Amino acid sequence: MEYFQEVKGPISAKCDMLINLTRSGSHLHGPDIIKQRPGPMALQPEICSLDIGSVNFVDGAFVNPPD
Repeated sequence: MEYFQEVKGPISAKCDMLINLTRSGSHLHGPDIIKQRPGPMALQPEICSLDIGSVNFVDGAFVNPPD
């Protein structure tokens, strides 16, 4: 969440553009990931995606189970 704050603030101050923050969870850690996922919405981005499927990366997979 801190990273999103550090990036969004300066961009918004200098540019009139849409900023899309993700709620996918791939950047979250710890036992309370589900509670952390809505966090970026507090920054009031213009767009906030919710990636609900699993994703394959070069070095592994982000598995997003239905529970």
